[in-house]
Formats: sequence, C-alpha cells, structure tokens
Amino acid sequence: MIAEEDLPEWLRRAVARGDSRDTLTQGRALACLAAAVLPADPVRGRALLDRGRDLSLADRSFPIRDLVLAELAHAAAEGGDRAKARELVLASPDEGRRTAEFLKLMRSTAPDGVPPLADEAETLLWRLPADDRAALPAAELATLLAPHDPRRSRALVDYAEGILPSVVDPDRAARVLAELARASTALGDTAQAFARIDRSAAINVGHPDDLALLLTELAETAVAAGDRDLAVLLLEEARTLLADAPDPYMRFLCSLEVARSARIAGDDRTAREALREAELTAPAVEDPYQQALAWTELARLAPSEDFVPRALALLPSIGFPGFEIEVLRRLPAPVHDHLSRALSSGPWPVCLIAALLAFPDPAPEVLLRIADDLLTTAL
Repeated sequence: MIAEEDLPEWLRRAVARGDSRDTLTQGRALACLAAAVLPADPVRGRALLDRGRDLSLADRSFPIRDLVLAELAHAAAEGGDRAKARELVLASPDEGRRTAEFLKLMRSTAPDGVPPLADEAETLLWRLPADDRAALPAAELATLLAPHDPRRSRALVDYAEGILPSVVDPDRAARVLAELARASTALGDTAQAFARIDRSAAINVGHPDDLALLLTELAETAVAAGDRDLAVLLLEEARTLLADAPDPYMRFLCSLEVARSARIAGDDRTAREALREAELTAPAVEDPYQQALAWTELARLAPSEDFVPRALALLPSIGFPGFEIEVLRRLPAPVHDHLSRALSSGPWPVCLIAALLAFPDPAPEVLLRIADDLLTTAL
C-alpha cells in the first residue's frame, strides 16, 4: 500500500520514467491537480492551469486542444476561480468553440455563476454570423438566462427563431427547436413550448439514434411543461427507434438516456426496461474502452449490481494507460488495487490522476509539494 505522504516521491519516479506526449491525459492530470490546489493556494493552482493551457495550444490537433482547454476551464470553475475559467475558454482561437464552452461553464457554475458568464457568452454569440452556427447557442443561452433575465432570454429566443430558416440541416434544426422548447418552458410559455416540441418531433432527422436522443430531450421538456403523458409517448417512440440503431455503443448510450429521462418523467417501467436494454447491449460493443465506459455508466445508475467488475475486467484489453485511467476515473468508487498499479507503473499523468483518485482529500502540504515538483520539472 502507498501512503499519502509518499505520493510526491511516486510522482517524481513517474516523471523520471520518461516523458508522456499524450496531451489529453496530461491536460486532464493538470486540471485535476489544479482543481484540488486552487482552494489552498490560488497562485500555484493558476500556474498549473497555465501549464495545461500551454500544452494544449502547442498541440496541432484542434479537437484535443479544445477538449483540454475545456477541462482546464471546468477545473478553474470547480476550484472557485471563474475569472481564470473565462480566460481559459477565451484561449481557444475558435469563436464557435468559445461560445459553446461558455454555455457549458454556465451550466456547471449555475446559479450564482450565470450572470457574469452570460455576458461573456452573449458577447461571443453576437460575433458569430447570423446563420445556423448561431441558432443553437442563442437558444441554449436563452434557456440558461430565463430564470435570471427573462427580457434578454426572450430577445435571444426571437433571434434564434428568426435565423432558424437558415438552418438547412434537419437534425440541427430539430435540436434548435428542442432547445427553444426548453427556453419557452423556462419562461413559462407552455403553449409555445408544446408547439415547438411538435415542430421538432415532426422533422425527420434520419439517424434513429439521433432522433431517439432528441425525443428524450423533448420528453424532459414535456415533463417540465407539465405533460407527463406526452413525455411517456415520446420515450416509447425513442425506444422503438433504438431497435434500428446500427451502432451498439450509440444504442447503449441512447438507451441510457431513455432510462434517465424516464426517471425524470416518473415512468419507472420504461426506466427499468431501457436500463435492461442498455445492459443487454453493452456486451455487443466491440471496442474494449467503449464497453468499459458502458459498464461504468451502468455502475453509476445501479451501484448495487456487478457492473464494476465487468469494467475492470476489460482494462488489460484497452492497452492505453490514458484510457485505462479514464475508466477508473469514471467508476462510482475508487478501486485501490488498480489505482496502486497505475501509481507504480504508469506515465506521470496517469500516476497523478491515480494518486488523486486514491486520496481524494490529501493534506494541503502533500498537494503543494506535488504542484511544486510539476511546476519546476520539464515534462
């Protein structure tokens, strides 16, 4: 067993084993450490976030860059530094991604984080062309603003509705309408919400899994608007569509969303059946990493079942330490023997995440020693 006070030495050994060029796992590790360090020492916490930002911006893969910046921004928000969170979102050169990440940050920091972040998000939104790229963010921002500033929310609803005809992709148009239905519900415009639910559901999205996901979103909106019967009908239609979804992993994810939405709707029967369908679909997922993630999601929803051992049994087949630690990170409870192996043999980002999972509330002096080591080492 590894003692908490020995963690800095284990991390030093991991760094000495060689560099890790996996930017995503590096960024996640620095984000996890920064979130833990920020409350104890904001200066060191911000320095760790800056280190992660520099790593992400040096990566030529734009999706990786934006994923890392998003994780760092959420870590800053989790650590209580919203100014740093905004700065990290703005570090992305892609204005569309910035707007999307501000909206995610608003959700994660609500309710007290909404007003300042809303100003940033709306400023970025008005910079986007008035076409299909702006319609969905405008609708999402309208939903988030509705409880705080109904006037601004209605103006954004009107703006999104006005540019909706420019959205030629039916899937995207359906999602804009679904989000506008949510905004109408949040504003108390129930009749308008139902009209938009009908318009959204009437669009032929084409892919059964996409349409099933859309129907689960509409069902939750119908519940919020007070029509549980409509929600149940929408969820039943979603389950029927999933029988034709070709990709087992997407079929699994959609079944899980149906189960979650059914619980929100109070439809226990549909929730149980959808959860059972997800369980039966998981073994058909061929990729070991995706199947392991499937079992972790089921373990979160039904912790009394034997889903955790099924996820752990797939770890040797994954073959990539960054993905293995991501499975361990998503499990509902730490699995200390697997974390100890990651601490003793993994590259430094895996070792660091394993340490923070194995000791979720370490002593501040241990955290700060780890932070100082990483900040003074060429990784």
